[in-house]
Amino acid sequence: MSVRFSTQDWPFVVTTIVETMEEAETTEYLDTFLAQVVGRRSPFVSIVDARKMTRAPTAKVRRMIADWETANGELGPRYNRGVAFVTDSALVRGAMTALQWISPPKVPTVYEATMEAALVWARTRLPDEQRSAVDR
Repeated sequence: MSVRFSTQDWPFVVTTIVETMEEAETTEYLDTFLAQVVGRRSPFVSIVDARKMTRAPTAKVRRMIADWETANGELGPRYNRGVAFVTDSALVRGAMTALQWISPPKVPTVYEATMEAALVWARTRLPDEQRSAVDR
């Protein structure tokens, strides 16, 4: 599978994409993310590690993601405190920007070149009580 996520470092949810996202696995990923992450009904910050992406998602995959975000739009701002994309590829940044034209982000979104920078930004997005727990 070329897309997977981890909640091991909750409240940080780290999604890793290798190569590209395919249609079948995108559906599985989105359904699982909804159940296991959003379903917790607790604030989190999403970090998308796209440094190993070699191809942009197809237009159909981008549309699937945009449709999912539209369908679940009210849950994003309620629980997701932000998304940090980690990528050094201009192609990937362009594809993600195009996705945001179709469906503008409902939560703060940044693009970072390193995982370290993404984690620093992600930490600032947490409520004080979660930030204190992460610092321990």
